[in-house]
Amino acid sequence: MEKEAIQETMLHPNVVYRRSARVLIVEDDITMQPLWKYVIEISAPGASIKWVTTEEGAEKIIAHRLHMSEEFDLIIADIFLSGSRTGIDLWKRYGSGNTQFLLMSAVSPTKFAKLVGDGEPTPLYVQKPLNPVACIDTITEMLSKF
Repeated sequence: MEKEAIQETMLHPNVVYRRSARVLIVEDDITMQPLWKYVIEISAPGASIKWVTTEEGAEKIIAHRLHMSEEFDLIIADIFLSGSRTGIDLWKRYGSGNTQFLLMSAVSPTKFAKLVGDGEPTPLYVQKPLNPVACIDTITEMLSKF
């Protein structure tokens, strides 16, 4: 076995990846980039990571990927972004397909539930400040299903 494969097996022995995961991160705070890169590399070694800072930019990338039949496996989005739209808007538009969503913000889980609205299936949510270990566990679990 190659060294990378051995490390992947030791990190997450129950996770079998068919191909590299495709992850889109929608976050306007670029200081979060090293944290998310670390979390994704541990959770899904070899993942393809795209980063955008606005909901509008994310929509362009998602639409292009859908046209190419290359959906993202996971979209991680901050709720409050630069621009006029939010991560919740993005989830409401694209959250019903094969792509999984993980939303984040500093708001309380109760406030998050109110922002998402009643009667909707609720996406997973992590509260800032982020706990890297909890993020790794959550994303590993999410990506083990695809």
